[in-house]
Amino acid sequence: MVRIGNRTDFTLTAEIEFLPGDPPVTVRINALPFGFDEKMEELLPSPVAPERPVKDSHGKIKIKPQSTQVIMAVDEKDPAYVKATKEQTRRQCAFIIFNGTKTDISWHWDTSKKEEEGVVFFDDLYQELKKAKIGAGYIINLVQEIMKISGVGDEAIDAVKMRFLANEASEVPPAP
Repeated sequence: MVRIGNRTDFTLTAEIEFLPGDPPVTVRINALPFGFDEKMEELLPSPVAPERPVKDSHGKIKIKPQSTQVIMAVDEKDPAYVKATKEQTRRQCAFIIFNGTKTDISWHWDTSKKEEEGVVFFDDLYQELKKAKIGAGYIINLVQEIMKISGVGDEAIDAVKMRFLANEASEVPPAP
């Protein structure tokens, strides 16, 4: 265990205003531990885009020169991959919120902890957040505040925000 002076607990916490109101809803957040990204990847493996054969302008499959091997390219527009990526982003947000609010004793989840720390568990947490009808902006702000207290750089925070916003916007039906 790391010890600096007499200190062994380095968990940073902060009270933030989560939702406006009278009174506003405040939440105690805590920093995610070093290595949280490895744990998140272990519990929630990233989807892998399928590969497709590359075709020339005439629609013929390209072959590597002096070989019989087909040239392949990653297909990030594959509908199943796009759907899996959206689901992954939602799970990651639920993971960050769940782990970043562990020090707040007022935060309660209905989701059974039997499945804790797995895909089903974080899908269920996302559904709870969705059913609570908390505005997407407030969820994003909460995730951003947790990432900031965890010392994660602005670029990573912006990337999470953009993925989440893109996923939420794709679920909004077009205006009549």
